[in-house]
Formats: sequence, structure tokens, C-alpha cells
Amino acid sequence: MTCETRAQADAELAEKIKESSQAAPPIADRTITVTTYGEQWLTALVGQVRPRTLAGYRDIFERYIEPRIGPLKLLKLHRGTVKDLLARLRTDGYSKDTVRLARATLSVMLGDAVEDHLLPLNPVLQLARGGRRTQAGVISKGDRQKKVTPMTYEQLATFLATATARVEKREATMFLALADAGLRPGEALALKWIDFDPSARTLAVERAVSAGEVGPTKTGRSARWT
Repeated sequence: MTCETRAQADAELAEKIKESSQAAPPIADRTITVTTYGEQWLTALVGQVRPRTLAGYRDIFERYIEPRIGPLKLLKLHRGTVKDLLARLRTDGYSKDTVRLARATLSVMLGDAVEDHLLPLNPVLQLARGGRRTQAGVISKGDRQKKVTPMTYEQLATFLATATARVEKREATMFLALADAGLRPGEALALKWIDFDPSARTLAVERAVSAGEVGPTKTGRSARWT
């Protein structure tokens, strides 16, 4: 259905929400707070996500989310609550990256709350209702690119020469692999000599180090560099 006005679109959305709420199962607990559910959520994630990912969720929740909205009942959260939280973080001087991570962590947590029948809808996802306006906590592609400051060829040559002179051959070789193949640090740390094929002049990237443990790469796929 195509709506000609914003009022029609809002009315259509309200009707859809009403229909979905009628078909949805009843709310399992109407009194649970953000603090209580957050603790349960983090505990349930043990063994389900990487330790580093879990540590990141816990840090963001305990530092930026729980202190500000922890006492609120989970069922009372709405789009305005989320907008206010992100605005307060910005007002407190936190970076765009921090606001973005807080928004993403809260979205994952509340998405799971929907699946646990504690919320009818994820209010973070409702932030996208405003069309093409920039969403709070979202870093634009331009802002992200501004933070990337690659070395010049001269700087890279100086760095590699210094590394060769001052560190062990193994570390210097790793720095060279990072530069030539564009590997993530965790991928470089997980390399083995058998991954390099001198005849074909290729390097297989099949694993990565994360939180001190060797596992699959971030994308879950292997790659081969020539």
C-alpha cells in the first residue's frame, strides 16, 4: 500500500502495530526492569557469542545504558526513551563511536527481549521511521573515512625498516604481512608458516585471534592472497 501523506502513513503503521500486537503472544513479565533483563541477557549470551563480543556488550551496558535507564521497566521503553538516551550521551560529551555502540548494544538486547515475549516491538528499530534523517548514534560513511589515516609509502618504508632493525624477525615479518595483504591484526596473529605457499606465492588466511583464542575469521570465511 502507498500512502500519499504522513498522516496516512502513521495511521497505517498504527494499524499494523495493532494487528501484530493482537496476534503476538502475551507479555511474559510486565514488571521486569532494564537492569534485571540486562543481567539475564548477558548471562544467557555466555557460550553463544565470542568472549570479546560479550565483554563489549557488558561494558557498554554497564557504563552507558544501565546507569541511565536501568530502573525503568522494560515494557515502558519506547522510541522517545531511546532518543533521549542517545541525546544524553552526546550531551555528556561521548564520541559518535560510543553513541553508536550504545545504540547497537541496546538494539540487540531489546531484539532478544522481543523474542523472549517481554516487548511487543524493538523501539530502537522504530528510530528509522523518520525517512532519510540522520539517526542518532549512526556514523556516516564520510565521518568514518575521515578517521582513516593510512601511511604514505615513505612512512610505511620507514616503519618497516625500523621494525626490521629493532624487533625479532618474526614480528617484522608479521608487520610486512599486515602491510602487503591488508590483514586484520587478529588474522595476522593467527598465521602459521604452513599458510604461506612459496611456489604459488599465496597466503591462506583461515583463522583469527580474538580475546586470546584462535577461531574463525571475522567473516567466517577463508581467503587467499597472492
